[in-house]
Amino acid sequence: RALETELSDMSNVMTIFGAATVCAGGSVKAIQDINTYDDALLLLKADKTQLIDAYSKTEADVLLDDKLNVGDQIDAYTKQEDDALLLLNADQIQLIDSYTKGDDDAMRLLKADKSELIDAYTKQEDDALLLLKADKSQLIDAYTKGETNNLLNSKANSGVSYIEGED
Repeated sequence: RALETELSDMSNVMTIFGAATVCAGGSVKAIQDINTYDDALLLLKADKTQLIDAYSKTEADVLLDDKLNVGDQIDAYTKQEDDALLLLNADQIQLIDSYTKGDDDAMRLLKADKSELIDAYTKQEDDALLLLKADKSQLIDAYTKGETNNLLNSKANSGVSYIEGED
C-alpha cells in the first residue's frame, strides 16, 4: 500500500511501505510519527471557519447568550408582564368600551331615544293609553251587555218600539 502527499516543498513527500515510511529526504519514520505529522498537516490545511465553528452544544449556547441582542433581553417578558403591557398600550377607546352585560344594558337605557323610553309600557298601560286616545264616539258607543239591555229597555218604554213575533 502506498500513500503520497504532495506539498509545495518536495522534501516533505512521503511514501508508506508497511509499518515504515521513507521520506523524500531518505529518512525512515515510524507509522505513529507519520500519523501525528499527518494530523498536523490536516490542521494546517483545514478551513479556519470550520475550526472556529466546531463547538459543543454548551459552548454554542454560551456563545449565543453572549451575542444576544440587548433589546431582545429587555423585551423578554413573562405572560403576566405581557398582559400588563398590553393593557397599558391598549387603545383608550377599547378600554372604555369593554363593559359587562349589566353595564351595557344601563348604558343603552341612558343613551336610548327619549321617545323609545316613553313608548315602552306594560299591556295594562297600553290599554289605558288606548282608551285615552280613542275617538270619543267610540267611547260613547262602547257599553257592557248590562248597559245595553238597560238602554234597550228604556227605549222600549218610550212607545216607539214594537214586538216581533214568529209566524
